[in-house]
Amino acid sequence: MTTRTLMRVADVADYIGQSVAWTRVALASGEIPGGRKVRRRWMVAREDVDAWIDDGRPARPEPEGIPYSPPPRIMSRTVEEVEAA
Repeated sequence: MTTRTLMRVADVADYIGQSVAWTRVALASGEIPGGRKVRRRWMVAREDVDAWIDDGRPARPEPEGIPYSPPPRIMSRTVEEVEAA
């Protein structure tokens, strides 16, 4: 049986060099594959993040003519509140 190393949002954000807020949105939208909600918290296996990076996916994709709009849950809070959660 193989054990998988699970990472929280803050761990993934540090690992890929992005903000916690961007990482949370990317997990929720499926941009970063393999994310699962475990008791209201996003968890993702390190192997899934490594596979996503190895596939040549950009860490922060350029928008394709669609203006960025974070989900309403994040828009109602400041970045500091999101990162503290």
